Amino acid sequence: SFAMNPYYSVRTSPFLRRRILAGDQWETVFLLPGDDLKVHMYRESFSSEVCYQEEPSEVWFPELQDLPSSVTYMDMRLIGHQRLSALGCQSGYLKCALVDLTSSSVVKYWSSKLIDGPITSVKFFTFVSKDARFKGEHSNITESLSEFHLLVGSAVELAAVFLNVMEQGLSNPQALPSSHMHDSVLCTEVADVNWDGENELVLGTYGKEILVYQVKRKDNDAIAFELVWQRSFAHPLHCLWYGDLTNDGLCELVAVSMGGVHILQHNLQQASAWCVRRLSTPPAVTIPDGAAKDESSIHETLHAELSKNKLNDL
Repeated sequence: SFAMNPYYSVRTSPFLRRRILAGDQWETVFLLPGDDLKVHMYRESFSSEVCYQEEPSEVWFPELQDLPSSVTYMDMRLIGHQRLSALGCQSGYLKCALVDLTSSSVVKYWSSKLIDGPITSVKFFTFVSKDARFKGEHSNITESLSEFHLLVGSAVELAAVFLNVMEQGLSNPQALPSSHMHDSVLCTEVADVNWDGENELVLGTYGKEILVYQVKRKDNDAIAFELVWQRSFAHPLHCLWYGDLTNDGLCELVAVSMGGVHILQHNLQQASAWCVRRLSTPPAVTIPDGAAKDESSIHETLHAELSKNKLNDL
């Protein structure tokens, strides 16, 4: 049960479950924005009959204070003992902040009012997909704060991507072409839906469309986004999720609309051909410095990497 304050209404869409660093222990808390221009924090209680009770959010989330409008969506990423937070408001106000968890203080923050109308979604992402970080040419890449970008959906304007938030703040937006042609963007998802090792941006709209955008790099290293796939539905789309719903090793795209839940699956023939191609390609093997580099040791290392790669891919 939750101890609810009866004097404000809550918004269910940006409800977040996040972790805080209490001393040397990590704890899970719930964040719930309200129409009172505050974000309320609920923490598990071990000393009362109520399972969760409200505690002041400013102690653990200083970036959520002094907001000019009601929060409509939030996203947060933990990197070590730092937290990168983004929140969008009903007025179009957008804020990003970097927080030091050990001191619970804001290291730096950026804010913008470039967007008119309510912000419907904010989501941090990287170009390199999570699965590709440990395979092939991206095997040496580790997630860091310097590579995060921010996808922002709007109820009125085009969806946009703010590139390199840590380096450029909110000063470098890139609009997603034609994203405003199908009414409001209600939901977003970021996933490698075509298995090329880089994330695509997936938008769900009130105009009953799913739009998929792919990152395109130009000759001058400029970044652009291209609409590469589109699918129509019978009802407006309110939520998107990409994950292995059937537990068969392949992810599905789940779309929740006013008419029900829709599950989009990959073509199984293409998936099997991709799997065979991956298994037939030897992985890159790195011999540690100082290790014996005779022929037998190299073969043993290669065999171990091949076996591990097969298990991971299957």
